[in-house]
Amino acid sequence: MLVLSSTYAYQTDSLDFIIEGHVTGLNNKKITLHIPAYPIDNRQITVVKDDHFIFKGKLVDTTIYARVLLDEDITNPTGAYATFPFILSSGKNSISFKATPVKNEAMRIVS
Repeated sequence: MLVLSSTYAYQTDSLDFIIEGHVTGLNNKKITLHIPAYPIDNRQITVVKDDHFIFKGKLVDTTIYARVLLDEDITNPTGAYATFPFILSSGKNSISFKATPVKNEAMRIVS
């Protein structure tokens, strides 16, 4: 009974979010929306097309720390990578950043 109650509360209290983003330097690259409070397997992945990307989902909390990074930095970690951290809230969120390749290192994200 307790498990069913918790599941119901999660579903009714969740809030929709949309992140529309603009990024230069990452066309045709897979990027990830990762919420560190959730397991890494719960990340969302999208491909940057014409300098734009979008993520959609649900949140249990009204605001939560999130980050965008290259998906290859999660699937093939090198020890050095860059992220674009931000506070995610319900509703529509817009972010914009520039990614610059750094010689012999991971991609660097410049906000």
